[in-house]
Amino acid sequence: MKKIFAICLASVLVINVNVYAADIADAADIADEETAEVVSVSEDTDMAEQADEETEQGEDESVSGEEDSEDITLGTVGRLSTTAKSKTKVKLSWTAADNAAYYYVYKKPAGNKYTLDTITEELSYVAKVKSGKDYTFKVVPALSEDEEITAESDGKEVSFDGDSIVSMAKQKYSYSQYVKDMKALKKKYSEYISYEKIGESVEGRNIYDITLGNEDAQNALLVVCELHGREYVTSINAMKQIEYYLSSYNSKIDGYKVSNVLNECQIHYIVMANPDGAMISQSTKATWKGNANGVNLNRNFNYGFIKKGSISNNSYTGKSAESEPETKAVAALTRSLSKSTTLKVISYHSMGQIVFGSCRSDKKAYSMTRKMYYLARKLTGYRDSGSYDSLTGSNGCYREYCMYKLGVPCITIEVGYTTAPNRQYEYQSIFNKNKYVVLEEAAL
Repeated sequence: MKKIFAICLASVLVINVNVYAADIADAADIADEETAEVVSVSEDTDMAEQADEETEQGEDESVSGEEDSEDITLGTVGRLSTTAKSKTKVKLSWTAADNAAYYYVYKKPAGNKYTLDTITEELSYVAKVKSGKDYTFKVVPALSEDEEITAESDGKEVSFDGDSIVSMAKQKYSYSQYVKDMKALKKKYSEYISYEKIGESVEGRNIYDITLGNEDAQNALLVVCELHGREYVTSINAMKQIEYYLSSYNSKIDGYKVSNVLNECQIHYIVMANPDGAMISQSTKATWKGNANGVNLNRNFNYGFIKKGSISNNSYTGKSAESEPETKAVAALTRSLSKSTTLKVISYHSMGQIVFGSCRSDKKAYSMTRKMYYLARKLTGYRDSGSYDSLTGSNGCYREYCMYKLGVPCITIEVGYTTAPNRQYEYQSIFNKNKYVVLEEAAL
């Protein structure tokens, strides 16, 4: 009986242990499921939160982008310039406006209203014009091509003079008119011409070097005019030459392509070397030859200088060589160019319709001086200087200074046939005879 009881008790214990183990296993499974659910929920929550954050960030960036676009400040167009490419084409050039993507270009003929000529992304534009007509141009910057831009919008304006600038209508070509014409030519032909001050006269008037063509050219031609006060006809002739060459820059003159010549040889003009003398001649003493100190500048250069003469008869040579500020300015530019380029010089005077071109054959300047001389005589029809010339050179003379002091070839051209100051009716004839001279001497 006890043996049976023991067996039954053992069976019960085994059953209970198995049940307990099963319960533990079930509990573990439930726990794993609950943990998985928690992990799943946690992961879902994290992903949702991350998505929310990304959405918010995107919204913030969108808002920020909108604010950035609204905060863009459109700058203004800087320098706006014109260059007449021909009688019917004008190139406009300008500096960029901050943040601008496009530029609206408006054109207004004199007496009319603005009309839109083009919309461009470039910083230049060639506009068509009618020959001889004046225009005003306006360039307006824009953020996009479809902005509401009108001619009244903020922009940069520039005027363009379609007429000739240099006029021969008056006999007295003044210093102030010369400077005005020089600046007007620079405005109209900005890419082709430049000028800089190289000195001052006794009375403080500026002496300028006007340049045409390639500043890096290895060859140069210097044209010096009006060393004598009463000879201001040479100044207006030079200004007409300059305008003629600029207006024909992309064309041919007497078979020469102007742009080609000026790419190989830069032309320098000292149009009015003695502005004080010109003013004295035009106001109080018509036949005045010297500067404000009464010095004959063409006897004040540092070659064979001799102090002599008197102010009263226009023969005073000055206290010493290059004693005058005008002489200093001309000589300094000549020396500078002779060192940096292969230089030739034309000295314009009036009167007599003569070309001076003799030079001692043992000198460096001889060969080219003679070529220049024969070419000038051919183009102008002027006669040989004959008995006026001298191989030894005049004391302190600019031409001799160039040839014998600096070794630079130089000719002197005397224009006009009436007594200086020359009559106004001669001006056109003088220009007609000389209009090819400087360009073709530069090409020589």
